[in-house]
Amino acid sequence: MASARLDDRDSLHAAYPREQFERDAAGNADIKTEVLSGVVLLSAPDAAGRFELDRANRHVGEIAHSGDTVFLYPVLGDAQGGLAGTRPGYGNEEPGRGAKAAPDYEAFLDRVTDAARSLAPRQSPGRGDARLQGERQ
Repeated sequence: MASARLDDRDSLHAAYPREQFERDAAGNADIKTEVLSGVVLLSAPDAAGRFELDRANRHVGEIAHSGDTVFLYPVLGDAQGGLAGTRPGYGNEEPGRGAKAAPDYEAFLDRVTDAARSLAPRQSPGRGDARLQGERQ
């Protein structure tokens, strides 16, 4: 598990290096992939803007959990908003190689910080919390 700060791009680069992004994005671009690789955001930013994230994998058919975490996976073409123009064999270089991945990497880090900002802080259940109501077994 790593921590990063919203306003410190170097901490994001250390937590999720470009080389890892390129490996994950290339694997995720494979049409036959069954497992997506990326990062999971484990906590909302604290007062200093620090949040926790970790590398993670999810099956393509796995339903996203609506809870305290967010899973994000990179795809080449994030900078353009899609996969257009990034597939090999269509006059483009191999995905995840060279300068072409740089805008995608920075766009993915933007997605990570935006998602971290949207996470709500974890709340401990209080006395009147609905989760604590009802019968116990």
